[in-house]
Amino acid sequence: MKKYINLILVLGLALSFNSHVFAEDTGSDSSKEETTTTERPKSTNFREKMQERWQNKQQVFKDKLEGTREKVKEEREENKEQRKENLERRCEEITQKVKERVENYEQNAQLHVEKYTRLYDRLEEIKNKLADKGYDVSKLESDMATFDDMVQEYAGLYKGFIAKLSDTQELTCGESEGAYKEALKDAQTQLKAAIEARQKIRAFYVHTLRKDIEEIRMQNVDSQIEKERTN
Repeated sequence: MKKYINLILVLGLALSFNSHVFAEDTGSDSSKEETTTTERPKSTNFREKMQERWQNKQQVFKDKLEGTREKVKEEREENKEQRKENLERRCEEITQKVKERVENYEQNAQLHVEKYTRLYDRLEEIKNKLADKGYDVSKLESDMATFDDMVQEYAGLYKGFIAKLSDTQELTCGESEGAYKEALKDAQTQLKAAIEARQKIRAFYVHTLRKDIEEIRMQNVDSQIEKERTN
């Protein structure tokens, strides 16, 4: 009998131990489920916060980018306005320089023409004196006519140059740079022709007119007069 009682006690203890273990196992699983259940909202909140933070960074970047674009746009407008002002100022400076050049060239042309006019008058005076003394001045007279034609040609070329140079004043501010350069090139070509004409005048005076006068003075006036009487 005592043996059966001990067996019953052992079985009771075993059942009690198993129940306790089962309860712990059940509680552990429940705890894990609760832990898992509570952690999922935390993970979701973390993702939402990260997404919100990323969106904030994107917005900050967009704002900075937009601000940079506006700044660049403003700087471009300022640079455009500055270039316009610089172009207008440069245009005024060039126009003023061209005007001054035109005035200087006009004065130079007038001085040269007056110089050649005085020279021609001097030659006319010498020719008349030599003619009065009986010298043959026909060659000098012919060359003086050529000289006068050369002076008139030079004056015309120089006048044309000044006109072409004056035309560039209207192109510096209102036309393209190409048109201005082309007009300036034409003016320079005209000036070159005028300078060459002036050099020819100088050479003609030195090598022809002065030589004519020297040859006239070497004439034998007495024999020339005798020849005219005989004829």
